[in-house]
Amino acid sequence: MNSIKWEIEPLCNLSCKHCIVKNIHYPESVSFYEKINIVDQLKSKGYNHIIFSTKEPLLDENLFNIIKYNSSNNIYSSIITNGLILNEEIIGKLNEYKIKNLAISLEGWTKEDNDFIRGKGVFSVVDNILSYLDQMEERKFDVVIQLNLNKVNIQNVESFIPYFSKYHNFVIEISEILPFGSAKSLSDICCDPIDYFQFAYYILNHIEKNNIYIFEKLNVFMILLLNSLGLLNRTPTPPSCGIYKGSFSILNNGSMCRCLLLEEVKEEIPFQNRLKTTLIESSELKENIENYHIKECNGCEYFTKCQICYLYHTSNYEKKYVENCLLFKSLRKEILKKILENRVRFKISEHIEQGEFGKVIRKYDDSNVIINNPKIYRTISNMNIKLYSFYSESNLSEDIIDLMYKNDLIEIEKGGGLNELLSNF
Repeated sequence: MNSIKWEIEPLCNLSCKHCIVKNIHYPESVSFYEKINIVDQLKSKGYNHIIFSTKEPLLDENLFNIIKYNSSNNIYSSIITNGLILNEEIIGKLNEYKIKNLAISLEGWTKEDNDFIRGKGVFSVVDNILSYLDQMEERKFDVVIQLNLNKVNIQNVESFIPYFSKYHNFVIEISEILPFGSAKSLSDICCDPIDYFQFAYYILNHIEKNNIYIFEKLNVFMILLLNSLGLLNRTPTPPSCGIYKGSFSILNNGSMCRCLLLEEVKEEIPFQNRLKTTLIESSELKENIENYHIKECNGCEYFTKCQICYLYHTSNYEKKYVENCLLFKSLRKEILKKILENRVRFKISEHIEQGEFGKVIRKYDDSNVIINNPKIYRTISNMNIKLYSFYSESNLSEDIIDLMYKNDLIEIEKGGGLNELLSNF
């Protein structure tokens, strides 16, 4: 699906403490007819999905007419909202059109934690809306709850599962408050990457399968670790920032912007020149991208593919992110060492399929990865996939174990020597 984000509304009905665009002043909005013209141009360029977002898109008086127009032109719409304006009538209208996702933001799963960030009474309103959406018959769109962790709500981790288990078929996207925008003043409650991992580890160990849980802020080595523990089955993809790929957002005045939050390098592009996917034209941005990674990243197998959010680069958060990445990379090395020392048992991942001509297919929930290695192919042909065993019982060489572990083909048994490592967190 070819998607684009449209920052269609300059106003919001909330003043959240952490809002990353709270203090950004938008220009004057274009007319309804100009907005329809934008939709036509997007369609001509092959876009078939428009995501309406910040500040509060449901405040835009033209939104439903635009969504209806999108639907008549086979363009899907998604909405990111704080949920306060939603009611049965509005939800009914959305269900008539080609809405793909309705994303509703939360800052906690208790009234106290959410309203600490969003304001008094917000949680009760959103909770009622979520209950209505959960019980809604013949709902044609997906409901996404966008949740941010912080050092306040993360203390209530044990009540997370009981709260969200009452909903069914929701997607729970779990991010975190980062010290950017208005949240700079909340740096004392921003989670450390370790906090985020600990939360994910707990939830994935206790999860009920009513919903889909997506942990957006796991780095690639966290993902590999959780995959090997059988808690996750996600492609170990390094971060990818849209500005590297020439992506942009449409602003409410019809111009384009690479990223609203990069004020010092913000480029507003005239609409006549806008629908391109070229790399960023700013010489300053190009220069910074070329010198982006810090020296500790050199030699990493994901170095050429890793594109950390450019905001990290303009703050001290990049260093914290990379230090955390290196920590979990070293942890994986320690686990491999314990496997070879016969202190942790392992087995071949159940998510493997043999292909043709020496190829192995690693099947993830979100994609398949082809590994073209005859040595691995021959190895999995001769191993018992179902049973955990020690290295000394496997009749495999150290090189093969290393190769298979790096390719995310090994699942390790919980407990034993592994608990000793994880207890350090």
